[in-house]
Formats: sequence, structure tokens, C-alpha cells
Amino acid sequence: MSNKGFHFRLAEHEEALTLTGYQFNAITPFLIEKEAKNLPILLSEEIASLEPAYFWFSGGRIQIKMGVSVADFQKYFGERVVVSKLV
Repeated sequence: MSNKGFHFRLAEHEEALTLTGYQFNAITPFLIEKEAKNLPILLSEEIASLEPAYFWFSGGRIQIKMGVSVADFQKYFGERVVVSKLV
């Protein structure tokens, strides 16, 4: 399935903004609002197994992206990171 046909959303825009403090397309797990500090972070198995193990994601604004190694990401967020095969 192409990216155009795939919409992986667990919350409506308004709910996501309330939980995280970030707007649609800018949500990052860093510096999120207090209400979302215990939410699990889903990390695709395909990202976790990349070589090199490095990926890019939202930096909290639509125009900003951040790059991080998988190991550093998992170390920083600890048990909140759930590596999963996303179907």
C-alpha cells in the first residue's frame, strides 16, 4: 500500500494537540505535555533494524526534522519504546 492510502492515527488532531502540545505533522516524543509522558512510543521493527540504525522524525514543528540513532532513541526513552511490526 502506498503512503497515500495509509493513515496511521491513534488520536484526532484536537486530542493529539491536547495530549502532546504539538500540532498535526509536528508531533515528537520530546518535551511532550505532562498528560502524555507515559504513553508508549511505537517504533517500527523496520526502523529498528535499519543499517545504519539511524532515522529521521518530526522535531516539534512541521519544518523541522531530527535524526537520531535507534540505540540513542531507545536509551533515552527506555521502556516506553515498543518495537513492533506495523501492519
